[in-house]
Amino acid sequence: MLHTGWIVWTAAGLFFMLLIVAASSEIVFTSQFLRKSDNDHFVVRIHALYGMINYKLEIPLFRFKEGNIEFLQEKRNSYMIGENKNKGEHKVGVETVMRKLDEARTLLRYTDHFTVWLRKTLSHVRIASWEWNTTVGAGDAVWTAMTTGMLWSAQTALLGVLSQFMRLTVEPQTRVQPLYNQTYFSTEWSCIAKMSFGYAILAGLKLLVRIKKVKGGFTVWQNILFKA
Repeated sequence: MLHTGWIVWTAAGLFFMLLIVAASSEIVFTSQFLRKSDNDHFVVRIHALYGMINYKLEIPLFRFKEGNIEFLQEKRNSYMIGENKNKGEHKVGVETVMRKLDEARTLLRYTDHFTVWLRKTLSHVRIASWEWNTTVGAGDAVWTAMTTGMLWSAQTALLGVLSQFMRLTVEPQTRVQPLYNQTYFSTEWSCIAKMSFGYAILAGLKLLVRIKKVKGGFTVWQNILFKA
């Protein structure tokens, strides 16, 4: 009996130690976007639990066709138990965007104060790296100077808005370089954001409570997410 009790307490102790270690770890979000001439490339990576969970979304190609945006997509998920990859070609048009906006509004209605939850959750996200470099040329000195000023204002304004919701823990690097002798545009953006794994779990539980407060909330969320 004593031997069995010792095993139970040891297992419980190890479980709580692992729980504490997992909660103290970080989820790392890495995003990169590159636009050069007619070439685009977008990558999102999520790294969690010391590398035991990895997610990568890569979109190597965008193209506009018949009023729609078509893109190639590659997803890669890796966990302790294995890895899963899938590729596909997708098309996004006005109807798709309007449907997603309508679904988002529905989720907002069936969640108690969703924006309050979102703002509080984002306040626990830390921006650990921010770099945004743009080169632009309009073929004319005056238009190039005007475009450079507008792009600089847009980049700094976006950063200002994000800093109202997330914490900047590093000096952001942003630059807009004019190219006066030709028509040209390229932009390269990269960002690293971090969040406590423990708080992410807590935020998820808080969201479930807010969904439960609204009658039919769970059913609506399940139907929309399953359909997506």
